[in-house]
Amino acid sequence: LYGDIEKKELLHTMVLKRLKQNKIVKSKKFLFQKKCKSKFFAKVEVYPTFDSEDEFSFIHLNIKDITSKLELEYKKKYLNTIFETTKEFIVTTFGQKIDSANKITYNFFGFDSIDEFKKEHDCICDFFKDEKGFVSAEVDGMTWVEYILSQPDQIHQVKIEKEGKDYVFNVNVQKLLFDVHERYVAVFFD
Repeated sequence: LYGDIEKKELLHTMVLKRLKQNKIVKSKKFLFQKKCKSKFFAKVEVYPTFDSEDEFSFIHLNIKDITSKLELEYKKKYLNTIFETTKEFIVTTFGQKIDSANKITYNFFGFDSIDEFKKEHDCICDFFKDEKGFVSAEVDGMTWVEYILSQPDQIHQVKIEKEGKDYVFNVNVQKLLFDVHERYVAVFFD
């Protein structure tokens, strides 16, 4: 970042102009373009220094490339938008303990947030009816997650009763491999 003299001069000119207008820039994000035409975002922190007579002396600039951080924030927002707008129930779980769920899931069960859901229930499987032909909280000595993962070529269904009415959902489970925790994502669809 510091190797490009033109960037330093441009920032220096901009900051001096603001200092003269009594508009000291302390921290700001800028979009820069390199000579090779690629672009990057940088956070620029400006620390003006004044001499003993309170006259401006020099500026210390701290320039940090924040492109990766902004890209990660964008990806999180992007994925969260998909997570929250899908009509299927999506749950992340540690097996028998729920981690997160999209809004449509916890709203279906009468909760306003995943935290409210967790106060009363450890697992979405608390709502599974134990009926032949349907996956229940425990099947053949395995958790519902382990059972579904052990039979990947089969269609798995759960039955959930709500307000006297039965709802049947197909459910798929995948292990999430990008995390130090053993976590799974389950998608329920009708």
